[in-house]
Amino acid sequence: MIRGITAVIFDMDGVIVNSEPIHEQAFYEVMRKIGWEGKHNLDFKSYLGKADYELWQDFVKTNFDVLMILINFLNIALNI
Repeated sequence: MIRGITAVIFDMDGVIVNSEPIHEQAFYEVMRKIGWEGKHNLDFKSYLGKADYELWQDFVKTNFDVLMILINFLNIALNI
């Protein structure tokens, strides 16, 4: 036992605190801020209980062609 620690609480989302609604709101806020509101082609509810990594990995996979066009456009616009 680590000195001074007598217990550890491990909270799978929804057991003690259900943060999924706040997480969903944050996801949609990010999508709005980057100009992808309603265009991300993902159903957030299908990612409940999964890691953020999976959501963003699928976002990139699902929208790869459009993202590459945007990256190329930015490179041209910024003369990179």
